[in-house]
Amino acid sequence: MRALGAKVELVEQTSADAHGQVSGADLDAVEARTQALARQLGAFRADQFTLRASFNAHYNHTGPELWQQVQSLQAEPLAAFCDFVGSGGTFAGCAAYLKEQDPSIQCFVVEPASAAVLVRAAASLPLQVCTQHVQLHRIRGPAADTKTATATATDAGDGRHRIQGGGYSKSFQQLPLLHKTYVDGYVTVPDTVAMHTAQRLAREEGVFAGFSAGANLAAALHLLQHHFAGKCVAAVACDTGLKYLSTELYSSTS
Repeated sequence: MRALGAKVELVEQTSADAHGQVSGADLDAVEARTQALARQLGAFRADQFTLRASFNAHYNHTGPELWQQVQSLQAEPLAAFCDFVGSGGTFAGCAAYLKEQDPSIQCFVVEPASAAVLVRAAASLPLQVCTQHVQLHRIRGPAADTKTATATATDAGDGRHRIQGGGYSKSFQQLPLLHKTYVDGYVTVPDTVAMHTAQRLAREEGVFAGFSAGANLAAALHLLQHHFAGKCVAAVACDTGLKYLSTELYSSTS
């Protein structure tokens, strides 16, 4: 960003968080400073959490690209889609488009196991989330509307995790782009599984991606190994691994 001429202002992490583990509290601190700067500078705020352009980009481009790629395979039709939620724009845009093409496609929100706020909020009963293994949670129905405000980072884990790019302990109300009507279920992924899967993706497939891509692939593999065996499941490799070279994702790989 500095190379492009921008002034970069770093916001200190909250005292409770370990370096590299971004939580909802960290994002709140960034949000407060961002709002202050926008007012001070009279600046336009490129807010990916609220701007409709985020949804539109994935509805008009990413979703159609996924659909066309699957159609070109001339094999199994697309049965499921899963995506790690940051702003919710990618999930919502893709899910909306894919369900328009085929309403039977199942769409799953991916969350960190230690910050599973959305799945907790959607559950009508207390929910146990395993922090060691990938889990699928199928939750549909009116309970999703009545329980949204009750889940917090505390009852969904401690809210801290290492899967950069999402899992910010935000509720559905704080993610206006995320349409609950498109959510067929949730997959929770532990940090270590996401990181190991991202490393496998680079090593075995030559796709150099980040933490959230690892979470997406881990979720997709879980669906393929269990509830969608023999079917086609789509996921997104969200980001290049270049900006994670100094993190534990790749700094310790040999």
